[in-house]
Amino acid sequence: MPELLENHWGFDAAQLGFPSIAACRAIVLQTPAGLFGYHMSSGHTAAAARAQDFATWVHAHGSWVAGSGLYLYCVTYTEQPVTGYGVNSLGEWKAEAQAFATALVFGGRRMGYSLSPAHGAHSSYVRVDQAVGMATISVAPWDDHAAYITRGSQAPTANHGWRGQQIAKPIVTAVAMPSPPLKRINLQALD
Repeated sequence: MPELLENHWGFDAAQLGFPSIAACRAIVLQTPAGLFGYHMSSGHTAAAARAQDFATWVHAHGSWVAGSGLYLYCVTYTEQPVTGYGVNSLGEWKAEAQAFATALVFGGRRMGYSLSPAHGAHSSYVRVDQAVGMATISVAPWDDHAAYITRGSQAPTANHGWRGQQIAKPIVTAVAMPSPPLKRINLQALD
């Protein structure tokens, strides 16, 4: 399962993990073939450009079939000032989800979850599991402890890469989550 760090994107037929969603967003496009995910760094002001970069990667991926999107998910903390949202955080969150839908040429349901009330943590681990119908999304508190992660190659693969010219970080190949266990969340409509 790809574990997507900040500015990384990936594809998996069954699961995606997002360590350390704090000011960032976990963006996932669910298709019958699997899950396309992007760990978008904070700052909604560049959402359209970031969405277009992600869409370009998705549309070039071997598992992509035009028109196959089932759901688009956006999971983040909406009340934290560091997320870049202003006083109209719900409207800005919906606009951000719409920017991704537009770039992906996706006309289906946009769903989201604000982590703010989830468990009182300031950062979360988010896992998305493929399912018939809507994907299952689970969360747990995350304290950015490096001991949780196992790193692998710095080279991008067909199913795991990153946006832009950032300094490449080794790809995370595994996350060992401590207690408490992951908690399944209920999504809300963003369309």
